[in-house]
Formats: sequence, C-alpha cells, structure tokens
Amino acid sequence: MTLGQRLYEMRKAKGLSQEKVAEILGVTRQTISKWETDQTTPDFDKIIPLCELYNISTDELLKGDTHSSNNYNNSRYDIPNENMQKDNSEQIEKYRRKSALLMAVSICLYILSVVPFFILRDGKIMITCFFVIIAVATMLIVFSLLSKPKRMKRTEIQTKELKLYKQISSILSGIILVIYLLVSFLTKAWYITWIIWVIYGILCEIIKLIFVLKGADINDEK
Repeated sequence: MTLGQRLYEMRKAKGLSQEKVAEILGVTRQTISKWETDQTTPDFDKIIPLCELYNISTDELLKGDTHSSNNYNNSRYDIPNENMQKDNSEQIEKYRRKSALLMAVSICLYILSVVPFFILRDGKIMITCFFVIIAVATMLIVFSLLSKPKRMKRTEIQTKELKLYKQISSILSGIILVIYLLVSFLTKAWYITWIIWVIYGILCEIIKLIFVLKGADINDEK
C-alpha cells in the first residue's frame, strides 16, 4: 500500500472529508487529494500533524505498519463540537472587529501624514514627522496581520473575495502608476508627485477595510 493509499484509508476510517482534513492541517483540499493519489507527498512540516491527526507514529505513516489502525478514530483531532465551533466563531469575529479598528486608525494616519507639509516650516522636521506617521500606520497594519488566529476558516466565498480584492488592487495600482507618470511629466514636480502613492496606499486600506467589515478574510495565506 502506498503512502497516498494509507492516507486515504486513515481519513475514511476517521470519517473525515478532504475539506475537514485540509482545514485542520492548514492546506487546500487539492493538496489532500494530491497526497491521497500519490501525485505529491506531504511536506516535512505536515508529517507530525498528520501523525497526530490519525494517532499513529511516523514509522506507521511512512513505512506502512498498520498495527495501530484501530486507533484512527481516537485522535486528539476529533471533529469540533458545537461549543468549539462557537468559540472559534467568536474568536474570528473578535479578530475582525480589532482588524477593522486598526485599519481605520491606519487610514486616518495615512491621511494625516501630509499635514506636516502644511503646518511646519522646517524641512527636516516636516519629513521626520511624515515618516513617523507612516511608520506607525504601517506598524498597526502589520500588527493586525500578525495577530490573526492561526486557524481561521477560509470559505469558498472568502476565497472569491480575496481574488476580487487582488484584482481591484492590481487595477488600481495600474491606474495610479499611469496618473503618477502623467502628472509628473506634465508638471515636472517630481519632488511632490510621490504623494500620489500615499493616496494609493490609503485607497488600498479603505478597500481592505470595506472587505473586512463585510466579514471577508482577505489576508493571503496558503
């Protein structure tokens, strides 16, 4: 019996779908399918999670010893009960609210980053304040992404929304590039037209905030 066949049999014995196994392991359903049909083999970092999922040793998984096959249904990765699902939903909702708040603050900071150019006269202080504000706004965005729960469920709808968000961002970046070059060449004001890219960053965050408020998970992860 091949590794793929063993993975298939163990999954069936535990009564799990490919989608559920993919969710538990943090991969796609297509990846599980490829493992079970021997098109690819699990990455090294997925061997231990697979063994824990099916309650077997690495030797049993890789070499085919099946004396522990009766334990397939006793893994610590049991199908979540209603309370676990409720806790997970609450965790996801809490993250979304926090992420929306951080993005809103970041957008405000990006907008306010140009204020020093209008109220300060000292060039060095002006530039310093600008970059400090930009750095704080970016730090909040990075913190929001890093604080995401590891096992947030990505549904098919969320995947479509992520694809839509990427398409919008790509189109917007192209439009902004054309505007930037056009304005810069026509006005010759290269020293100030870079602010167009600050506006682009603000627009991207506004679009992201709209998706997050709609309940979409648009953080790109494998």
